[in-house]
Amino acid sequence: MKGNFRLLLYLAITGLLGISFILFSLTQKTPEETLSTIKKPEYTEKLPVSNLPERPDRDTILFGASISKTGRLKAEGQRVIDGYELWKDHVNGQGGIRVGQKQYMVDILYYDDQSTKELARENTRKLILTDKVDFMLGPFSSGLTMVVSKVAEEHGVILVEACGASEAIFTSNPRATFAVLTSASWYLKDFIQMISQEEPKPETYAVLSPDKLFPRSVAKGVRIWFLQEKIEEVYYEIVPKNSDNYTKYLEEMAHLSPDIIVLTGHYRDSVNFTHQLANTPTLKPKAVVMTLGPTQRDYIKELGDAAEGMTGITQWEASSTFNCPIFKSPKDYAQMFKGKYGYEPTCQNAQSSAAGIIYQLALEKCETLDANEVLNQIRNLDTEIFYGKVKFDSRGLNIGHEMAVVQIQNGERKTVWPPRSAEAEFLYPLQ
Repeated sequence: MKGNFRLLLYLAITGLLGISFILFSLTQKTPEETLSTIKKPEYTEKLPVSNLPERPDRDTILFGASISKTGRLKAEGQRVIDGYELWKDHVNGQGGIRVGQKQYMVDILYYDDQSTKELARENTRKLILTDKVDFMLGPFSSGLTMVVSKVAEEHGVILVEACGASEAIFTSNPRATFAVLTSASWYLKDFIQMISQEEPKPETYAVLSPDKLFPRSVAKGVRIWFLQEKIEEVYYEIVPKNSDNYTKYLEEMAHLSPDIIVLTGHYRDSVNFTHQLANTPTLKPKAVVMTLGPTQRDYIKELGDAAEGMTGITQWEASSTFNCPIFKSPKDYAQMFKGKYGYEPTCQNAQSSAAGIIYQLALEKCETLDANEVLNQIRNLDTEIFYGKVKFDSRGLNIGHEMAVVQIQNGERKTVWPPRSAEAEFLYPLQ
């Protein structure tokens, strides 16, 4: 009898657990469903940020940033600095930021993190505790941004970050960290929606992803968006993070003939990958897309004919059509930027300037220079700037922004998506 009773009890518990699991699964939503149903609250409550440092006869708002001036990310770090500095100089040239009845000039203090997390952590503590900055601006890369965010949150300092796309930055439920850019798992959503409209519709895709935080986050999102469009995955490989050789993966892929190849990675990953794809004649995809590479100004110069037809995803293009209360249009921003630095702005430059604008717009809505008031105003932003739309969800992610898609055509980078900003039609298939 005892054995039968235990058996019946086991079956009952198993059944209840099974039903619970089914009900739980039915309630889960895709990222698109979740974000589209978030109700935007009006934030007015007192939130846990520290009071701004006391300064006698204050006439300046001081920002701090740990930036990669040296190390493997020094090129990207310099683009971030250029974006911050353009905004700062433009603001100061207009007399500063008006908060209530007073104007404040802007200053930014930088420390070199040498592209390392350890120094990024140390720099952020120094900026907050020793230099007593008012607000933080972010570094380049998701890994460094995560470190900076944790320190800033510990000390109750607001951080608006421009170049950390991984959702992992926001998994600890930060209260005062905001991302300017579209998050990593959403990076290829617009590309996948675009290519799904082609006739005939692509049927299969393959993914290569370096084993780093940002690329892995993008790759996870790729699976979700392709699944929604009912395009089949035939190959998915995580590549060792320090590898620069993709040939063996491309040769394996050739036997599967994917319609679309996706590379999630950074600029040097894209250059190496493109070289090796051009030398794999048995692999003839209909489309190739990369998170970085075709969007960067040196890509065509380095690769020549091998770059032709390659597609990239970018947070911003100067051909976009947005209106901005600070820089007017994207074209106006690009002209101002090139006039100052002598080169065409990249999305990293634009994102960094946009981070400053977010602070500026929030501060100008404040009656006094108060950290909690600034935080509430940032959370309540719902606006358009030269970079695109800005609207934050409860996590601090910018859910208003959309990506642009570019393709190398006849040796030039052309915007092919979204339609209102397109300079050319998307060339598909490549072969």
